[in-house]
Amino acid sequence: MHRRAYKIPAMIFMGSVALLGGSVIAMLLWNALMPQIFHLPALTYWQTIGLLLLSRLIFGFGCHGGHGHRGRGFGGWGRNFDHLSPEEKERIFHRMWDDDCCSPRGWHKDRPSEDPKPQE
Repeated sequence: MHRRAYKIPAMIFMGSVALLGGSVIAMLLWNALMPQIFHLPALTYWQTIGLLLLSRLIFGFGCHGGHGHRGRGFGGWGRNFDHLSPEEKERIFHRMWDDDCCSPRGWHKDRPSEDPKPQE
């Protein structure tokens, strides 16, 4: 219980550090490249934050937004998959990949089918 008390403030702190760092990096890159290449104006820090937020709204929040399976194998459900064989885990992984928003439609056609045909 004691460790959970620090989790939310730590997440807020890390999120604000990531926003600050990402915005500064984006601003420096923009100001180093865009005015010279495309003759666009240089951006201030707050304009860069606004541009980043606008781009996230237009282009989406990433493929794992809200799914909860980034960095946790099977989405934190690992204990439910302990009894499965490696082949069953692989089949479930591919099924999850095909259903995920990140799935590049068409790539899975190169993968062999789940039930290979016997050699004749």
